[in-house]
Amino acid sequence: MQISRSGSVLLTGAVAVALAVTALPAAQAAPSATAVISEVYGGGGNSGATLTRDFIELANA
Repeated sequence: MQISRSGSVLLTGAVAVALAVTALPAAQAAPSATAVISEVYGGGGNSGATLTRDFIELANA
């Protein structure tokens, strides 16, 4: 089986794109050792409270 010239060019281009994509480094976030308190709610359990439980929301900074 013989590949036509246009098929050969297409195959070569596809291989080049595949190699370029796999050679790119993956983006990574730097690890963080600190935590930030972003929200605190301490009104849970009251008869008129909107939310029924207390919570603290933490996020990595």
